[in-house]
Amino acid sequence: MRSLFVAFILGFFMAMGGFVSVAFGQGGLALGPAHTCVLAQGAVKCWGANSSGQLGNGSATPSNVPVAVKGLPGREIKAVAAGKAAVTCALVSPAPEAGVIKHGHELWCVGNNNYGLARGNGTYNGMATSFVQVPLWEVAYQKDEKGKDVLVNGKKVKVEQWGVEEVAIGGSHLLARIGGHVYTWGEAWGSPSPAHGALGRPTKISKKDAFKPIRVTSWDGAVSIAAGEKFSCAVLNSGKVLCAGDNSYGGLGKGDRNKATTPQEVKNITRAVSVVAGGQFACALLSDSTVQCWGA
Repeated sequence: MRSLFVAFILGFFMAMGGFVSVAFGQGGLALGPAHTCVLAQGAVKCWGANSSGQLGNGSATPSNVPVAVKGLPGREIKAVAAGKAAVTCALVSPAPEAGVIKHGHELWCVGNNNYGLARGNGTYNGMATSFVQVPLWEVAYQKDEKGKDVLVNGKKVKVEQWGVEEVAIGGSHLLARIGGHVYTWGEAWGSPSPAHGALGRPTKISKKDAFKPIRVTSWDGAVSIAAGEKFSCAVLNSGKVLCAGDNSYGGLGKGDRNKATTPQEVKNITRAVSVVAGGQFACALLSDSTVQCWGA
């Protein structure tokens, strides 16, 4: 059902001049406004604009034919995503580690690093022309009988680790979902200030807290995420959709055009299973196989 929804939305968004990032299954098609990437036979190839290195082939030269990307580890690639931010990301099977149970995937990205987009490590300028790993994990540590962390050579002992299951790329911000938790990073303010709220969390302008992944607790319980031009949405396990950010065209679906710097509930939707976003609008797939859309 989700694949049919994705196919419908892809065609609709591109016909309307929008952009969308999609990741699914064992294959994947990712569309930015001026570049495209595909995952096929276990490899990622991209073509189109490359001014920020978003093709991931080690250069900033555009290509009108598919080129192989560089920097990804030699493990199974699960999905690929792209967006208007001139960033491309891939979900990769995690590297094995003795004694550690791992879930989800490693997140690797390439392209524009303004606002920390491609690297997600607090740096906030330049670009990455080959894929680099975004340091994003949730970790459980071994405890002793008193509930204190077990240390070996001064380091806590990891026993379990959760990685990214879904990524969404917006106009200049990213979302990543680890289980039911959503992390955001990128541009927090837009123009004019104050912040339009696409990250769904408080940030300090000119501070680096926007430029690395931080969990948005208001989206806890998320099962699907989406990023528009300057707004973001998530479906919760309750079936509700919560959105935050710019609302100039009603893209937050809350019945007005006032922005929201924290996630707000979309009106009249209680049975959503997934959500996607275009530049200024969003659509939700409901449990009865119908689709509802709002915004521009």
